[in-house]
Amino acid sequence: MSATPGGAPYRYPQGDADPTDDPVTGYGKGLKLIALHGPVVVDGVQWYLLAPAQLVIDVYTGWAPVTSPEGLPLLGPTTFRCPRSPLGAEELEPHALTDGLPGCYGSSDVTVTGDLTCGSTPDPWVVGPEWLMGGTCHLAGTHFTIYGLDGTLAPGRYAVTGRFDDPGAMECIEADESSATDRMHAVLHCRRGMVATGAVAVN
Repeated sequence: MSATPGGAPYRYPQGDADPTDDPVTGYGKGLKLIALHGPVVVDGVQWYLLAPAQLVIDVYTGWAPVTSPEGLPLLGPTTFRCPRSPLGAEELEPHALTDGLPGCYGSSDVTVTGDLTCGSTPDPWVVGPEWLMGGTCHLAGTHFTIYGLDGTLAPGRYAVTGRFDDPGAMECIEADESSATDRMHAVLHCRRGMVATGAVAVN
């Protein structure tokens, strides 16, 4: 894994005087990943920007080659279970903090039902697309943010329709952005949010 296609690998910092002695950071065998961008070809090898498609700890987003320099396959296709719409909020929660969730549905609308609460305060972490300027909402028991609804909407049980990975997510930047890495984190944050097109009260 690297910060750029074909670049030097990430390493776990061990405090060594020579940082090249630090262990290389990589994706474990069998880990499910999602391609965020690519391929980019470097020296005849395809590289993809990858992120975990499942909830894991201390696994970076980074560029990885499809094969080793010797041609050994490092990446391969896999399946990922995406709950079908309409669905209950609890069905999405196992995927809510991952990049597999926006990858599940692409540009398609989904309808999620649950206990909804909203507030008028905009997301404090990111700025950019117009749908960030209103309030934010959340479904009980989940960790993803819902944008695009009226922040004064009365709490209750709703069927919320919207999409993850909205095209506007590419415009997101951190409120105090200071690096390209901050920009990437902001885009990933916005991809995981649901941009709602409507909410209907249900029993």
